Amino acid sequence: MRIKLIAILLTSVISSGCASTSDKVAKDFFDGANSNAKSRQLEEANSVSGS
Repeated sequence: MRIKLIAILLTSVISSGCASTSDKVAKDFFDGANSNAKSRQLEEANSVSGS
């Protein structure tokens, strides 16, 4: 009984740790995508106004 409880607790700790890091990875990905989109819009605006 005690071994099952320890296994369940370890599994929940590991899965919650993975979930918290995946959230950070997703936020970093979207931040990078937003930054890339903004820089592309700025480049397009500069090329249109320069032509």
